[in-house]
Amino acid sequence: MAYDKYNCTDWSTGSAVLTHNDSAISSTFYSIMQKYNCKKMVAMAENDSIPTLNNLVSEKAGWLYFCPWYDGGSESTNFLTNELFNKKDDLKEMYTSDYCITLDELPTDLYGNGQQGTGTKPSHTTQPTTTTTVPEGKGEAAKIVADSGNYNISFKQSIGNSVDLTFDLSDDVSKANGCIGISANVDGVDYWLNYKWDLDSTDEVTAKLDKPYNITYNNGKDEVTDADMIKKISDEAIKQKNAQVQIWWVANGAGDTLESSNVKLTGAYLPKSSSTSTESSGTTTTISSEETTTEATTVSDTKTTTVTEATTVSDAETTATETTVVTTESDTDVSSDTTAVSTDETTTTAASTTASDSGEVPVTGASLYGDVNLDGKVDITDAVLLNKKAAGQVDLNAQAAANADCMFNGEINGDDATALLQFLVQLISSLPVNPQ
Repeated sequence: MAYDKYNCTDWSTGSAVLTHNDSAISSTFYSIMQKYNCKKMVAMAENDSIPTLNNLVSEKAGWLYFCPWYDGGSESTNFLTNELFNKKDDLKEMYTSDYCITLDELPTDLYGNGQQGTGTKPSHTTQPTTTTTVPEGKGEAAKIVADSGNYNISFKQSIGNSVDLTFDLSDDVSKANGCIGISANVDGVDYWLNYKWDLDSTDEVTAKLDKPYNITYNNGKDEVTDADMIKKISDEAIKQKNAQVQIWWVANGAGDTLESSNVKLTGAYLPKSSSTSTESSGTTTTISSEETTTEATTVSDTKTTTVTEATTVSDAETTATETTVVTTESDTDVSSDTTAVSTDETTTTAASTTASDSGEVPVTGASLYGDVNLDGKVDITDAVLLNKKAAGQVDLNAQAAANADCMFNGEINGDDATALLQFLVQLISSLPVNPQ
């Protein structure tokens, strides 16, 4: 829980009078603690003055953190540099004390819930990763992570204008369709683009990304119709490196609808670059496309894993390839939407949607538990937003709400905010807290 402290402004006379006040306001701290049965961490989310070290210790007010609102440009709002609010000696004492944790004392990967120095980030729980040789005529292979019936794909370079998809089809599958979904931010606004693909008696298709099937705001409801904005958003989308493959509809030869699980993504590849020549100062340099074996990883959702890098040699070839080798730490089964520690190259798209023949794009579940602001990672900014939602100060769209349900009980409240904070400070190792 968070509290905003601006007690250097005294209103007791009926008008605002500025006065120095470095109290730790312990009465406020303990009243909040008692209100929530001491089950919540309580933070000073905003403040004018920072309580002095002596007051914090003597009053035993264990605020989780403080955050001065820095300088607003006037004497009444320059909270950091105006000594009416914060005295220089008090600031030095606070930031050099053992009570205050400074940047150099934080874990290397604070925002990713990794152990100190590991540089890992949270992602969905994954199964062992495999490597495959890129098929003839294909370019870079995507890293693939299965996610509640969808597949998150990531490349090392921008996606560009097309992606080749390969699938494993059940024997009775004749047709299928779906999309490649990409999240893009333009002028500070998040958009979700769907690029439709169709399979017809084949297990491979090239998804064209030159024209989106539709573009919606990340609430999944309002569609973008302005032609200039569509072009601007589309140009940004093909610069992205991460996307999501969704399977919308599957049918047999008679046209009967089948479960989407009858179609599984097995590969996603960028087009192979053709050789080009560039001429400079009379010297011609030929640049050829990448010929090396590239990792293509298909990942499902049953075991918690950590990832190490190793160099291996394929049994069938003598070429050494750099491979991501995954070793399981535990055989404990978890939900496919569980957030756990994995490789720092694993990312998720900012929205998780499916679509039906009606054209609707509903949210089917969390894309990444704890990722409330839909930026593909879990960090303190998500905790701030979730606290605001729990306090009724903001509304979340459907995808953000699904990600915010850290207790996995269909509700969003202070319990979810607490669980997320506990995850960030490593008191718990995974989200959601109660996976089914």
